[in-house]
Amino acid sequence: MTTKNQTSLGKFVLVITIIALVFSIALSLWVKYNQPFQLQAATIWPQSVTLAPFSLTNDQNQSFTNENIKNKWTLFFFGYTNCPDVCPTVLHTLNTIAQTFKETSDIYQKIQYVFVSVDPSRDTPQVLNKYVHYFNKEFIGVTGSISELQQFSMQMSVPFGKIVGNPDKEKNYQVDHGSSVVVTNPQGQKFAVFGSPHDALKISSDLKYFVTSIVEN
Repeated sequence: MTTKNQTSLGKFVLVITIIALVFSIALSLWVKYNQPFQLQAATIWPQSVTLAPFSLTNDQNQSFTNENIKNKWTLFFFGYTNCPDVCPTVLHTLNTIAQTFKETSDIYQKIQYVFVSVDPSRDTPQVLNKYVHYFNKEFIGVTGSISELQQFSMQMSVPFGKIVGNPDKEKNYQVDHGSSVVVTNPQGQKFAVFGSPHDALKISSDLKYFVTSIVEN
């Protein structure tokens, strides 16, 4: 083979190598950015469920209804202010999540966090206000009558029940409640649930996906 032919073959091989390299990089980028998002912590309901009308009372002693959860993604957590461990832990996690989005205003402003007290005899609006704002000034506390709370909790699939302690002490009791965080979409529909344990990073990842990528009709 002549030197000229060798040079031509070398150039051809070089061109093919460069083309193959460029194709490989392009394919890798396409795969990276076109894979479906993998949820980290959430379970999405097979079909968004429209909530029946409800009316609770918020920590400002004002009505809290279906209208208050429209146009935002809302995270609901059920508990009570005398809860010794689960409630403060989850509320701390929710605050961590909220702080994660604070510098991303377009996401931060589209999410709200609601603590539903299932202990209305002790958790007045005033008590709730002080409690939820200890964790985050923008958290919302709501409660209602036992009947209202039972109807709402059934809709959200988060059961609760009073556990009596010393029968001689009327205020000495705990409340058994689910630890799931339930998500409603901006249409006011039950959309997803975060089961325990609650990982702030994983939940934040899923929430970012919901807010930026999910379009609900």
